[in-house]
Parts: sequence; C-alpha cells; structure tokens
Amino acid sequence: MAITAERLPREFVQRLEPLLGEEWPEFLAALAGESQHGLRQNPLKIQQAEWEKIAPFPLERVPWCREGYYLQEEERPGKHPYYHAGLYYIQEPSAMAPVEALEVQPGEKVLDLCAAPGGKTTQIGAKLQGKGILVANDNNPQRIRPMVKYVETFGLTNCLIFNERPERLARHFPGYFDKILVDAPCSGEGMFRREPESMGAYQKFGPERCRQMQREILRAAARMLKPGGVMVYSTCTFNPYENEGTIQEFLQEHSEFQLEPVPQAHLYSPGRPDWVVGGRPELALACRIWPHKNRGEGHFLARLRKNNNGSRLAGAGRPGGTDPYLAEGAKELASWHRFRQNYLKTELNGRYWLNGGTLYLVPPELPVLQGLKLIRPGLTLGNLYKGKFYPDYALAMALKPEQFAQPVYFTLDAPELRKYLKGETLPAGEAKGWHLLCLDRWPLGWALAVDGYLKNYYPKGWRLQS
Repeated sequence: MAITAERLPREFVQRLEPLLGEEWPEFLAALAGESQHGLRQNPLKIQQAEWEKIAPFPLERVPWCREGYYLQEEERPGKHPYYHAGLYYIQEPSAMAPVEALEVQPGEKVLDLCAAPGGKTTQIGAKLQGKGILVANDNNPQRIRPMVKYVETFGLTNCLIFNERPERLARHFPGYFDKILVDAPCSGEGMFRREPESMGAYQKFGPERCRQMQREILRAAARMLKPGGVMVYSTCTFNPYENEGTIQEFLQEHSEFQLEPVPQAHLYSPGRPDWVVGGRPELALACRIWPHKNRGEGHFLARLRKNNNGSRLAGAGRPGGTDPYLAEGAKELASWHRFRQNYLKTELNGRYWLNGGTLYLVPPELPVLQGLKLIRPGLTLGNLYKGKFYPDYALAMALKPEQFAQPVYFTLDAPELRKYLKGETLPAGEAKGWHLLCLDRWPLGWALAVDGYLKNYYPKGWRLQS
C-alpha cells in the first residue's frame, strides 16, 4: 500500500511539511514510490572488475560508494551461492554513506559503536584490509548473532564484537581509536518508505527518547577518540532535533571537536542550521540524503574531528585480572598445532585466547578486556574437545583455498554445491580428514571425510532452505 500523508504520523507531517515547503509534494511522491535496494561487493574476496563480470544481477553503481550497487526489487540476492561465499553484503544504498564519510585507512583502530546488524562493520572491515583493529559494539543482545555471521562470512580477521553499554566500553578504551562511527539509534523517519511498519513504533521510540540515547552515546564516543581522530555521526531520520540539534548540543559540550566537510558532500544536501534554534553556521557542513533528491532512503551524516590540543586521556585501561592469552607452546594448543601442521599452508599472526573450549586468534595491541561482555575477541579458530580440534566456520571464511592442504572445488552449476549449502552429506571416496569446500576459489565451510562420506559442517542456522 502506497504511503500517503494520511498514513504518516501526524507529528511527523506537522513538523516536516513546513520545513520542506514547496518540496513537500515531491517528497510525498517519493515516499509513495518504490524503496531502493542494493548490495556492496566485498573487496576482500573479489576485485571489482571481476565481480562486475560474474554478477548474476543487473547492476548500477551507487555514486557515493565505490563497491555499492543498486538492485532491482525482484532480485533475491540472499538466495544466491555468491552470498554464502561472502562476495557481497545486502545493504540499502544510503546506509553505505556514513562509512565512506569516515575515510577508513588500513592499519587504523576503528570503533563501530552501534554496529548491529553489521553492514557498516563489514564495510569498515573491508577498508582495513585485515590490518589494524576493528571493534564492533551493540548493546542489544538479540541483534548480535546476525552481526557475528556477517563478520565471519565477510572474512574479517581483526574484528572484536562486544555487547556493551557505550559508557562501559569507554572505561577500557579511553583515547584509543583513530576513527569512530556512531550510527545512532533514532526515530527512523528515513525508513518509513522501506519499512512502513516502523511508523507504528514511531511514538514509542520517538525523537525525545532517541535524543537522550544519542547524547549519552556521543559522550562515550568522545572519550574513546584519539586527539586528531575523526568521528562520523549518522542517523536514518529527517528530524533536525535528532540531527543538527544533537550535533549542536554536542559541540557546545565538547569544545575540542569541530565539524568538517563530509567527503563527497556535493552528492548530498547540506545540513540546515536554520532548522534548529540558534543553529551554528557550521551545521551546514553536515549532510542529508533525501528520497526525492537521491536514490536512497533518508539519512543524515556529520563528520567531526577532535582537535590535537584536546584532552589527552591515558592509554587504554588495564583493569585487574589475569592475562587470558596462551603462550604458543601451551599444552592446551597441542591439537590446534596438529591441525595447523597437517592442513594449513599459511601463518596466522596474533595471540591465542581460549574461552570455554573455543580458541580465538586475537589482534595485538589490545587492553585487558576482562569485565566486558565480549562476544568475539578476534578470529574464531575452532573448538577443542577431548584432545581434538574442530575448525570453525570463521576460519574457513578467512582463508584462501591455496592456504589449505585439502580444498574441494565446486562450480556454480554443480549439484553438490546446493547440497552442501543445505547441510547434506556428500561422498568422499578415499579422502580422509578435513576439507575446505569452495565455490570456485571462494571458501564456503568445512567438511570432514569419514568412512567414505564428507560430514557436513556448514552452520545449521545458515543453511539453504530450498
């Protein structure tokens, strides 16, 4: 059913119509049209030129994201095997803009503070190219599981995932990060066209409640950013109270920050200082994506830099507790080392962390993290059980076939491919041990050859249903 002014929340119409003025009819017409769909190619897995040759969908590039493409609504990219191989992430085009504004560089320490469901996390991770550290956090435990899946499918090796309140995270990471993304919770007005059901929750999660959360999140983020670092604040709402208003209040409280131009600002509409009381002129440096001016849903973004002469906090905190890292020669690692010697043709650098039988490879240069709700401290290598090592899906997706001793290759049209993705057992012939199953040269997951069959270790919750 098309969105009309009558269907929109009354408060939303009464506020936005006077602000848009003569643009209001054009804006309404855009809301009544089709929402925009897209995907973002994974440069960790495939180069862009090759992707454009093999893509199974008609593609048109998103102007503000090099790896972004528009999709037709009728396409079903989540069903294609390339999706399971991590070649792309399904993402609304406007949602690609905030990370582009952050200008992440390989080797940086980056925080995605409101990260679930993980789209922007994978975008940041791809830009880091496996170098540096990526911390992804969300305080909603129900949204963490899909984020873990996307991080693993994309092949990110240097990503830690937390389920924490931002203020608690700030105690462990003061002045730690080079870049921070705050994709803040908001009233969601920019998603009315894409998710009409969100209009029903608009009153419950309205601007006033969201503004309070935004204020607290930004305060915590400010503590965690290094002097000279960059923070991007974004929302998917049109509301100036949550956009220019939130930024103005933050700048009044934090004189060490200043707004600076958003990269590719010519593609967007400028911020509106005149939409908030006493609006500072520099609020025009912020940007909006409007559905009647851009091919995307509603979005707001502002780029802030922390002055070099800002307050310098001590290095990341080191609360009391025992060091959780295992030495290379620890007896607990014996079965992992046997697996590595028998099957891997590559070195993996980092520190080992064993938690509840699960073995992780953790990036260096981290503070002691005890006391935080840490969901994933790095790359999940596998599980240790009764003297045996069972490799994890995340390790498979972080490898290239040439880095493993026994890869098995499927072509896109091979019937065994869909059987594997559905969780079915496959014949193994005389093969023994662990095998890395791949679609062409892209890993999909593990199988263990036992008694002439490949026992399927593709994660149960992610298997094809048809």
